[in-house]
Amino acid sequence: MNCPSCGNQNAPDAVFCNKCGARLEIVCASCKRSNSGDSSFCGGCGQKLTAAQTAAAPANPLSYTPKHLAEKILRERAKLEGERRTVTVLFSDAMGFTPLSERTDAEDVYALMQGCLNRMMDAVHRYEGTVTSFTGDGVMALFGAPIAHEDGARRAVSAALEMQRSLADYSEEVRREQPIECRFRVGLNTGPVVVGKISDNLDMDYTALGDTVNLASRMEEAAEPGQVYMTGETHRLAGDYFECEPLGGLMVKGKSAPVVAYRAVREKAAVRTRLQAQAERGLTAFVGREQELSFLRGYFDQAKRGRGQVVFITGEAGLGKSRLLLEFRRALLDEPLTWLEGHCISYGKRIPYLPISDLVKRNFAIEEGDNDEQIVAKVDQRTRDWGEATRQTVPYLKYLLNVDPGDEAIATMDPMERRAGILDALRALLTQESRGRPLVILIEDLHWVDEKSEEALAAIVDAVRSTPTLMVLTYRPGYAHSLGERTYFSRLALGHLPAEDSAAIAERVLRVAHLPEPVVSLITSKGEGNPFYVEEVTKALVESGVLRPSNGSYALERPLDQVRVPDTIQEVILSRIDRLELEAKEAIQLASVIGREFTSRLLNRISDIDAKLDDLLVDLKKLELIYEKDYFPELSYMFKHALTHDVAYSTLLLERRKNLHRMVGAAIEELYADRLPEQYEALAHHYQEAQDWEKALDYLAKAGDKAVAAYANQDALDYYARALDICDKIGPEAMRAAAPIAEKRGHVNFGVGAPDDAAKDFARMRECAQAVGDRRLEGIALGWMGTMQSWGSDPEGGQGNIRAALAIADEGYDDVRAFSTFWLGCMTLIYGGIEDGRSLLSKSDDVIPELGDPATRGFWAFMRGMMHNWEARYEASLEHNKRWRPALDGAVFTLTGRLWNEALALSGRGDYDQALSRLHEALALCERTGEALVRARVFNTVGWVLGELQDHEAAIEWNKRSEEAAVAINAPDPEIESNARLNIGDSLRALGRHDEAEKYYQTVEDVVRNATPRERFAAWLYSQHMFHSYGELWYERGDHDLALSYANECVQLAESTNRPKNVVKGRRLRGQIMTAQAKLAEAEEEIKIALAIAKEIGNPPQLWKTLVALGDLQKALGREADAKADYTEALAVINAVASRLDDEKLRETFLSSPHVQGIRTATAAETSSA
Repeated sequence: MNCPSCGNQNAPDAVFCNKCGARLEIVCASCKRSNSGDSSFCGGCGQKLTAAQTAAAPANPLSYTPKHLAEKILRERAKLEGERRTVTVLFSDAMGFTPLSERTDAEDVYALMQGCLNRMMDAVHRYEGTVTSFTGDGVMALFGAPIAHEDGARRAVSAALEMQRSLADYSEEVRREQPIECRFRVGLNTGPVVVGKISDNLDMDYTALGDTVNLASRMEEAAEPGQVYMTGETHRLAGDYFECEPLGGLMVKGKSAPVVAYRAVREKAAVRTRLQAQAERGLTAFVGREQELSFLRGYFDQAKRGRGQVVFITGEAGLGKSRLLLEFRRALLDEPLTWLEGHCISYGKRIPYLPISDLVKRNFAIEEGDNDEQIVAKVDQRTRDWGEATRQTVPYLKYLLNVDPGDEAIATMDPMERRAGILDALRALLTQESRGRPLVILIEDLHWVDEKSEEALAAIVDAVRSTPTLMVLTYRPGYAHSLGERTYFSRLALGHLPAEDSAAIAERVLRVAHLPEPVVSLITSKGEGNPFYVEEVTKALVESGVLRPSNGSYALERPLDQVRVPDTIQEVILSRIDRLELEAKEAIQLASVIGREFTSRLLNRISDIDAKLDDLLVDLKKLELIYEKDYFPELSYMFKHALTHDVAYSTLLLERRKNLHRMVGAAIEELYADRLPEQYEALAHHYQEAQDWEKALDYLAKAGDKAVAAYANQDALDYYARALDICDKIGPEAMRAAAPIAEKRGHVNFGVGAPDDAAKDFARMRECAQAVGDRRLEGIALGWMGTMQSWGSDPEGGQGNIRAALAIADEGYDDVRAFSTFWLGCMTLIYGGIEDGRSLLSKSDDVIPELGDPATRGFWAFMRGMMHNWEARYEASLEHNKRWRPALDGAVFTLTGRLWNEALALSGRGDYDQALSRLHEALALCERTGEALVRARVFNTVGWVLGELQDHEAAIEWNKRSEEAAVAINAPDPEIESNARLNIGDSLRALGRHDEAEKYYQTVEDVVRNATPRERFAAWLYSQHMFHSYGELWYERGDHDLALSYANECVQLAESTNRPKNVVKGRRLRGQIMTAQAKLAEAEEEIKIALAIAKEIGNPPQLWKTLVALGDLQKALGREADAKADYTEALAVINAVASRLDDEKLRETFLSSPHVQGIRTATAAETSSA
């Protein structure tokens, strides 16, 4: 057989060429398997092997690779070996040669095939691709490795089109000499590979990841003769440079779904580059932002005069937000001010108060090496001149800094209450630190902000207006801040720079006064007005040798048509990193594992090049890949751009990444052993990336607990979810550890109003309990799961699971029985099983208070207080809340619930001032702690109180806020919305807007009459309100029969559920209807029963309204004196209520309302007639 490398004729049984030593193999055209030279049929698929395939056998790559490419590969191989690279794979195939070999002389076939292969290789080598193997009738080539390119996909398509043209010409040449039809096709795909060892003869080992190689082969097989097909991935990277025809989805072997494909037609006459702006601005030339800088100075001048300002700077990555602020800082160097800055980081969304902690540390000049005593001393020293009131908040600042706050109560108090204290402390810091000199607060990259910091900003932003403070916040497009709008808010949107400014940046980067027009045109077209892009493109041109110094400027070393400027920022960065010396490249890769910001000390600890590390960091700083961020307490650096960090990290193999993350985690544990809680989030990240599951689980659980303590609920949910995922990876032995994590996550989900998600967490807890055979734990999990299902979307299944927990309790678990009995009673009662629910709850009264379950004990106390209110036992409710206040105040939900409950009782007995005070206290606590469900209820309760005091316009506004809040949080049941809508209807009816009122009543009636199992939640409570209000509407419209039917429903349900206030309302309405119907004896019976109950429960509105109804009846009976007495008594009740109202405006609104004035008129009329 002929040697494919040198053409030498060898014996049929030869294994190696006796002239050049190349291995003689035949590669099957069908399955690409290599076969020995004496094979007649393929050992992989059974296809016949031919001379054409023999001609395509692999040879020594060094023998066919051009010298300059071979030298380049050997020079750069050390930088690529063991790295992940994105490559474009090219498969070419000369169709028709296999059957041709069966009827044509072997020598002729060999010559024809060799001509094809030579042209294929020439096209590949022209674009610096590498032929890695021969495939029988064609070649396989890689672009992007082993020679690193910034535009590998584009080169591959160009090579394919060049191959297409060359082979078409060759086919025509062959046809003129022989009646042979030669056809060709090419397939391309782009994807990742791991570059392996590259030998001295250029043999390269690589491992394709996923379908990188297979899809390229499938594209080649699918291509029509003479065509170039590429996958969507190749088109995504290179499509801008070529005219392409979309082929839609192609069905290919090995893929169940169609593969998006394109046909490359030709290169575009004018190549257009689409650069992605995904990196931050650097620290070199500052050009084109003079106007924005002037604006910032103007905002500062306003703030300095005591009119605080908040400025939002927005712009895509690389447009110069950070650099603008650096120049602004420099412009204020002569100003006496305090400059505080904090930075959000890409994985910092799960680190509570991260940028806020930065601000606080900078304010108190806290350094990394400070111990607890030094930190406390610095805080005390700085705050000693604060006012007495604001000094009370200082312990919360110490707690935020993870030192002893000096107040034991802070560490043990409810997380939400502590969070409220922290927010107060931050407001105090802002006001105190801006007393003597202007304050500038800067937080960058708000699009990565954590939940708690965002809430902190919302809490302090209102304090900015009245202080000499300028707050500057930067973020990228796509992020929507939650701070609302204020008159002192301003926005600066950074746009792309014009061409002249881009040219100025390039000239300053190169430190020249002028660049030739061809160079400027090239840079500005590639930079697209993004300062970072322009700067990086300019540096790449110099570092790659395209530009060279020339007479005080720069000139093109090669013609423009030969220049390959990087086409995406990621490729620009990668090409720069590849040009580093080997040790410098290793240093920047190691730093990327630590994070975008890293300390020299930590990098030294994980590096084995520490002897040269300082020099390498200096070199990297000179190249402006990194910059020094802080000098004290220790030297730290930061990647100049986020994408520089990302690209450096992406080159590392997964196994090496894991090992390095493990090293970083261990180093952090050692270096920061005395302050480890501050590092829980970072340690969780590193050990999870290291796949050190045991440690990752430990730190994720601790990070979750830390987030709960900060009331950063979403962060806690994320940490616990990640911890549970790791438990899955560990397997059955982690079941015991997973149970408490699932339980904690369930409680957090319940706290944020997501009962269905909580039910899933408790279901997970149950699975763990079953796996470890812990029946008590299973009972607790079942009880909580059923409770959450009952709060959520499956009340029937939920109550079934609570009963299943009770069955487990019968095995001897008294705490499970007490816990489950209580929750079953709650759910049964709330869903309308009044007697059964009350019976179950009564069984819990003796055991729940002693149960070691603070969550259940607090909710028991809350429920008992509510039940007293439902039964109009207002004094009993207040006394109960007073007795059980420690249990109620143990969590924000029950604390705010207690305040709400007390407001209901106080308003029930007519102490509206105190009731409103409690409600506003509860609302403030909800706002400060983020509690949403009680907040929505407080809104409509304020509206209800204002409605009772006849301030109906204000009442409607508050109730609409309640309705909107309930919708916004996707409240799990219609109770909150229904109560708000009923209150709105009542106020509209009082204002004479009956048609509008009817719409609200009807909406609620539709829910009540057609309630799903889920919608039966508390429906028996608010439906009584609906029946009475709708009845009053029809009474006022004169439809007495319909009004009476609603009144009857109200009385029947109220009496059966022991709700005396609603019995009063229903019976009074029946009496009013009967009075209008002249059924006076029956009316008198109804109204006197209502009056007796009203006096017994002591609810002023029901008392004075019933006295008025009785007066109207007395008048109809001709008893003028009795009518006057009833009206007079009603006015006395009204005046007593008014006398306890300290709000003069509210008192006047109440007394001057049409309803009260009508009673005065009726009284006067009876006096006159008497």
